[in-house]
Amino acid sequence: MRTIAGKLIRPTDRLGLTVRQAVRRSHQLVASGDIDAAARVIARNRRNRRWRDETALLVARARIALANNDTATAEALQEEALTRALRLPHPRMPLREFSNAPVPILLSSWAALVGSPPAATHAPTNDRARRQERGGPVLIVSDGNDFFLPSVREALSPTAISELHLTSGRAPTTREAYWKAAQRPLPPSARRAAARASVVFAEWCGPHAARLSWTLPPGPRLVIRLHAYEGWQAWPALVNWARVDCLVFASAHMRAYVQAAMGGHLPANLSVRVVPIPINTATLARPKPPNARWTVAMLGWAQTVKDPMFALEGFRLAAEADERWVLRLIGRTWDDVDLASSCAPDLPSRVESLIRGPLRGRVIVEPFTEDVSSALQRVGIILSTSLRESSHVAVAEGMASGAHAIVRRWPAFGPDAAAVHYPLARLVSTPVQLAQALGRIGKLSDEAFFAHSTQFMARIERDFDNRMSRVHLRSAVMGDASL
Repeated sequence: MRTIAGKLIRPTDRLGLTVRQAVRRSHQLVASGDIDAAARVIARNRRNRRWRDETALLVARARIALANNDTATAEALQEEALTRALRLPHPRMPLREFSNAPVPILLSSWAALVGSPPAATHAPTNDRARRQERGGPVLIVSDGNDFFLPSVREALSPTAISELHLTSGRAPTTREAYWKAAQRPLPPSARRAAARASVVFAEWCGPHAARLSWTLPPGPRLVIRLHAYEGWQAWPALVNWARVDCLVFASAHMRAYVQAAMGGHLPANLSVRVVPIPINTATLARPKPPNARWTVAMLGWAQTVKDPMFALEGFRLAAEADERWVLRLIGRTWDDVDLASSCAPDLPSRVESLIRGPLRGRVIVEPFTEDVSSALQRVGIILSTSLRESSHVAVAEGMASGAHAIVRRWPAFGPDAAAVHYPLARLVSTPVQLAQALGRIGKLSDEAFFAHSTQFMARIERDFDNRMSRVHLRSAVMGDASL
């Protein structure tokens, strides 16, 4: 036996300790940009056959592959890591690590990972007969993320509303812990509020939605809205869908993805609606100054899933060809603790190196603003370079203001998702294509540029305006089958 850092290490423990050290060092090297050194660290550990089954090593190799832009290898390695975890009653790698892994795990894999509920579980179902006699307010339940709730409140007016935040606590690390969190009883205050309600609306399909589906008292109608990020987590697979009356999506491609991934988990009689996030197009339609057409903007950019490096690399190529281009990055930055903790470790430094280096003076970083209409009045082109989105409301807001839209094809959903959601946007797959799209827009005459703007505004008003979207959202929540 030997000691490390004052601790007695048994021979059987050396393997796990060595693997943890190797993985930690590999992640540090990837974050610093030394991909070759990270690969060497992992390669040395892989020579021992016993280490090849370590899920953490597989994920480390996936991170290295992704850093080398080898997405296919990264996906294969990560899927292998998850498969190995599935075979273990108590995975050596905590399951929550897969949520933060370099390639998001598909919902279908999560469904297989968490499996079926415990055998003794009672699965409550709907009580529609009793519901017909009920009155009371609509209870809106969220996990604290209320960003899209203003439009829900407007849609339900003048119906009485009460609201509740239902926090979930620590992230689960095993199958058993996931099911325990999903079936955790509601606190007394929540049960009392639910007992008074005629409808319970769960905003986001997270742990709070799963808890409601298993523990909500009989009677109230239960409606869940699933946006996007939940589709790469375990919670939709933990919901008792037999208790849910209606599942609401913000986009058709998100509905198709979840329905395909969930397979037999969704009952045939479950009402499923697609209702775009409503926007107030009237407040966004303001005259733009002539030089706005040379201003590109990206809202809510400082997140890994938004892939700001894709935007910056494409913009850099366009800026080298035409000095009139300016990029405005609007929204919270990594000074926000929540954003900093959720992004890839090396992303802030890589973004900073471009903004302070070759793009110095061409990129303007602006703080978050609630006055989106004023911010977009000076914008001619709105960008979405995300890996995945359900709707990316900023694109609709930008087009409603008259801006042209350049949208990445949201690769997590395949080539057609963005085209279906924003058919008038210019679609791109690479930073080079983004630069080319900017170049083509730059060659338009002022008359042609603003003529296209009018078309965009009309299309967004038709598809996203809050006057119609609110009607459809109210119908989904309250159960009006006429729409």
